[in-house]
Amino acid sequence: MRRATAAACITFAAIACGSHPVSPPPSARGPRDVEAVEVVESPPLETTLNHAEVHNAADVWLEMVRGARRSIDLAEFYVSDSPGSHLHAVLEELQRAAARGVHVRLLVDETFHEKYPEIPDAWAHLPNMETRRIDLRPGVLHAKYFIVDGRDAYVGSQNFDWRSLDHIFEIGARIRNAHIGETLSKIFQADWDHAGGAAFRLEADSREEKLDGAALILRASPKGMTPEPMWDLPQLIGFIHEAKSRLRISVLTYKTKNRDGSEFHDLDEAVREAAGRGVRVQLLVSTWGEKDAAIQSLATVHGVEVRTFAIPPHSSGDIPFARVAHAKYAIFDEARAWIGTSNWEGDYFLHSRNISLFFEHGPVPGVLARVFEDIWGGPYARLVQPSPE
Repeated sequence: MRRATAAACITFAAIACGSHPVSPPPSARGPRDVEAVEVVESPPLETTLNHAEVHNAADVWLEMVRGARRSIDLAEFYVSDSPGSHLHAVLEELQRAAARGVHVRLLVDETFHEKYPEIPDAWAHLPNMETRRIDLRPGVLHAKYFIVDGRDAYVGSQNFDWRSLDHIFEIGARIRNAHIGETLSKIFQADWDHAGGAAFRLEADSREEKLDGAALILRASPKGMTPEPMWDLPQLIGFIHEAKSRLRISVLTYKTKNRDGSEFHDLDEAVREAAGRGVRVQLLVSTWGEKDAAIQSLATVHGVEVRTFAIPPHSSGDIPFARVAHAKYAIFDEARAWIGTSNWEGDYFLHSRNISLFFEHGPVPGVLARVFEDIWGGPYARLVQPSPE
């Protein structure tokens, strides 16, 4: 731990002293000042999953950090770095931002800190950088988001893990909007204060925001730490109930049991009910969950088709916890969409901090639908055949 801290301090000192090029301060009015929303992806290396109309997270994150003027608040499950990776460049840029006076705060989950302590521990000793750990057991800080200057925000499935940018398929969204930035900042501040020992308190505006011709709604989990109007599970179920012709879902895992063995059928019942009234349901899951009982059962339902999303190994060899589809998004008919940080399991909505973005109209549903269709009909998707009983 001391070696990691020393190395980070050396890097920080070198940046501050000019050994590394420091990005010039942004102009008085840059692109981030124009309110907008865009879908962002992480295409795994050596695949055909790089969609021309969708920007890569590695590029978007660097642009956001380089444009920071006052603050960057990051809420991440954990941080795992690897020299030479796209995330390593982002982490270096965050240190450069701190070196030019930007206040950087990093909040990570307590339970994963023991496995990935290096970056949080190192940053805690650097100028203009603060870190805290939050303990939400039996849940975790599973949300993955950050806010630049209170108005330029990113929410997505990407962990701050080098594999997420290089070897995992991920989806997120960049939102340049004062209200969304303010709401996320309030969630971050409530969790940050709680991690510092304060009683938890969150008061946030749950209204929808008009942006890029869309109604954008920000919601969160878990139920007990989120004002009732802001809890995302009822909003997600509501979108499923209102689907008329087609429901497309992409998640890492889909289960009907919580980790303590209790039942969780809220989402599964909504999906089955949709299929029962004639909605065509298509579900993409990772190969990690293909044999789960909920997947096997759902695959037998009339009107439901389940495919796994398998990414071939990288030429460098086996990479643990990588080469997988980790994105979490859904498209309801043609005009509604969800981008979130939760897998479709009860624990994510009942016990863990997660963030959801809901879109009505605007460009996001169409972009997500094209990405989904490319994967669904492409070489990485395979039909799930229920196992014989």
